[in-house]
Amino acid sequence: MLNQLFTFKSVKEERPFLTFLGVCLVVVMLNVSVDPVSPQTIDSTVDISSSYENTTMVESASLDMNDGGVEAVVLELNQNWSDDGWHVKSIEVVLSYEETAFADLDCDTVSGALSLTSNGQEPDTSTAEGASSDCSDIVLSMVWLDADEPDLSLLASMPATVQVDVELSVDSTVPGNDDEETVNVDIELQLTRLVQS
Repeated sequence: MLNQLFTFKSVKEERPFLTFLGVCLVVVMLNVSVDPVSPQTIDSTVDISSSYENTTMVESASLDMNDGGVEAVVLELNQNWSDDGWHVKSIEVVLSYEETAFADLDCDTVSGALSLTSNGQEPDTSTAEGASSDCSDIVLSMVWLDADEPDLSLLASMPATVQVDVELSVDSTVPGNDDEETVNVDIELQLTRLVQS
């Protein structure tokens, strides 16, 4: 005798099974005939242009100096300059003075030394020391990659401290007539940064 599950049933009894079978066939056919939706790629490339912005910082000081005196002019560039993306591209220092003693035919001797404390690179060219005994200007400088689009990683970075040490030696043809000079110190920094827009 056959199991009850394998015996033929009436149409009324088979209706739930046939409905289930029909739904399964419809789902399978829909799956086969409908293409899966492929993800749409959107071109979201944004055209970002960049350029270099330059600025100049100038600092001046007048030093009243006596024979054998040493003075320092210090210019500090704090962390804010670094946060804004600035780098030092060049430094130029001019020391100037005149003979102030009456009827003195001999200029005093002035010497200067330029130094930079920075986390960045050393300059490509540098004239860090100089002296004058004829009242001519003394020019000190440091220069990094003089290009329109420099590699910022090769420049001096912030924070940075520029220091100029000045020394005076009095040379006088009139004894006791010259023990004071005014030495002018002019510091010019060229700064650059990359700006994106």
